[in-house]
Amino acid sequence: MKLRLQCRGETFAVEVVERGGERAFSVNGRPCAVQLVAAEEGAFLLLVEGRLTRAHVALDGQRIFAALSGETYEFTLAEEKQTRGSAEEPGKPSPEILSPMPGKILEVRVCEGAAVQSLAPLVVLEAMKMENVIEAPAAAVIKKIHVRPGDVVDVGQLLVELEPLA
Repeated sequence: MKLRLQCRGETFAVEVVERGGERAFSVNGRPCAVQLVAAEEGAFLLLVEGRLTRAHVALDGQRIFAALSGETYEFTLAEEKQTRGSAEEPGKPSPEILSPMPGKILEVRVCEGAAVQSLAPLVVLEAMKMENVIEAPAAAVIKKIHVRPGDVVDVGQLLVELEPLA
């Protein structure tokens, strides 16, 4: 899985490769030794480059907040991965629901043609062993669903198209 994140004005290319149950990480092409020691909802105990580190992670739409060693970081998806090039009107939610991160689709909770309210759950995405509910940004009708349970998606991939309600 490849992910481009921005934090404090810098862009980081993060790659995670899974081999036989083990994960290998690299940041900007440099290998990084990370081992998961323990995990519970939003909190992780990691061995990073030989040092034990506690990390707390929270997701908020396109933002990822991480607290590591007393410092808090806010990551966002890098610009080129966030948009699909369509011009949006300011103040109007996008009719395209994109994957905020790479992962696996666990559930699709809507069907095409259904009307949904703002914040209605659309898709459940599993990423890093956490379930993330992707919600409707506003009241709309489901125009097209582009994924189904079991699909593996990349960051910025189109999940659902909406027809905004007037």
